[in-house]
Amino acid sequence: MRHMDTYLGTYLKSYHYGLDKESRNQIKQLKWLRKKYLTNILLHTSNKKKNLIIEEAIEFEKKSDKEKKALKDAGVAFWI
Repeated sequence: MRHMDTYLGTYLKSYHYGLDKESRNQIKQLKWLRKKYLTNILLHTSNKKKNLIIEEAIEFEKKSDKEKKALKDAGVAFWI
């Protein structure tokens, strides 16, 4: 959806939406966009759990690298 911010009414064949063709780089770009969307959704003012999420993120940052890795491997912190 963010790619539509750049659409200026040109023909679709000549429209470049900002993503690379299917490749490892495109996968990186899509992961980055997912993180960006997720962050915006979780930290939006209408999210009633926003403060809880911020507190949990602060607690996560206090953990050691070993603990963070264990949580990521377990899928708890899959967005990081």
